[in-house]
Amino acid sequence: MCASGGKVAFSVESLQEQFLVVEVSDTGSGIPSSPQILNEEIASTRVGRLGIVGVKCLMDRFTIQSEPGIGTRLILGCHLP
Repeated sequence: MCASGGKVAFSVESLQEQFLVVEVSDTGSGIPSSPQILNEEIASTRVGRLGIVGVKCLMDRFTIQSEPGIGTRLILGCHLP
């Protein structure tokens, strides 16, 4: 699998609470079964997926959207004091 056309965007969301929002996207091959990679047992057998599981654990918000052949988009949020 190979990613290309990657972008990272940062913003601050301030509704009731403030969040640092990070959006990471690429136009690569996508992840065929993105819900399954969040299962730690599956991720531990695939070294390339460990990063996604780790990021999910560190963030207060985590969303992944991925379509094979189109790319992957992660939206991450971290609560700001």
